[in-house]
Amino acid sequence: MVVVVLIQELIPLQDPAAGWSANYGFWIRATVLLAVGVRTLTVQATYFIDGVQISTARQFLLSVSVSIVMTAFSVTLASHVIFPIPFFVVSTAPVMGTVHLVLFRIIVGSHIMHHMVTKHSQLAQYSNFVNAQAFMALVYPAYEALFRATEGSVYQLLVIPLLPVIKLTMKNIVLRCTSHLEDMTPEAVIFTVDLFNGIYMATCMQSSSSAFTVTAITLTDQVQTLIMLYGLHQRTNTALARLHDTVGASGESDNLLTALCLLCHDRDKFEKQTQKGVRKRSSLPNVLPTNDRGLLEMLDTISVKPSSVNVRQHITSHSCQNPRRQQNSASSSIFGELSRGCCRTSSRLIHPNTFVLTHELDSLKQIESRLPA
Repeated sequence: MVVVVLIQELIPLQDPAAGWSANYGFWIRATVLLAVGVRTLTVQATYFIDGVQISTARQFLLSVSVSIVMTAFSVTLASHVIFPIPFFVVSTAPVMGTVHLVLFRIIVGSHIMHHMVTKHSQLAQYSNFVNAQAFMALVYPAYEALFRATEGSVYQLLVIPLLPVIKLTMKNIVLRCTSHLEDMTPEAVIFTVDLFNGIYMATCMQSSSSAFTVTAITLTDQVQTLIMLYGLHQRTNTALARLHDTVGASGESDNLLTALCLLCHDRDKFEKQTQKGVRKRSSLPNVLPTNDRGLLEMLDTISVKPSSVNVRQHITSHSCQNPRRQQNSASSSIFGELSRGCCRTSSRLIHPNTFVLTHELDSLKQIESRLPA
């Protein structure tokens, strides 16, 4: 999908003043982006709502059908009303939602829709996540309009700090919407909030004629990142020190993930830890080696006992087969996948520029509060 989006950028755009009929490049781009967007929403539904399985062929047919119908509607609207269509994505969103639902019912089937309706809480979380993405399509253009309106005035200095505030707010909204799918949280934030923020930060910097404004935007973003990284570093060190006391092998556990691995492999010590509210199974089913399945089953047999540490285990691997059909799911974790030394799995460590830093800070606070002082 990323390749398709990049390729469509090669399609040349024509002068909007030439009219809707001459702007074939715009309509081709719109069709491609609509198809990609519809397929993305469809795939997300299969992860947010249990039991929803849609074949690749139906996903492709649905995305192509919706994009063609919406492009035909947009061309008709442009030819009879106005071109370019003001706020194209936002103004046509209600029609697109209706067309998407109708064609979803026809192509995917009524039984899938009825099943989705029965999953009230999951459907609500999925709807909130989709609405959060749509909300960003309103908030960021509004911010850009405000930024341009204050160009060259002292009020622009007050507008610049709003961008990191919007970024932090949207991250927390997406985090709440994906709280039951912790494994998807990093990707969800990276390809929604971080993407929107990066695009509009670059747009504002490009439109500004003041070097001071560009410098202020850059410094504001860097300061926000440094503050989050510092807080994450401090919380990690605090949690690691307490884990060393619990595991008792500070020489072997020189980082947080290794210490958690050692704790998971030590049944006696693990039994003494608080397990209330701990989810050992991942929201994303994956194929696990035999020894890792044995470790996960061993952790499942440990009874819940109140104690001093609340650690979320994460033992997962990348799927070699269709992950939606595998039931040996890995354990879920705020830290991503544990290192290879834990259970021979691929490790997705914290990346300071893309990982959800605010999510990590909140999670470390929860662990720290339960570790022995």
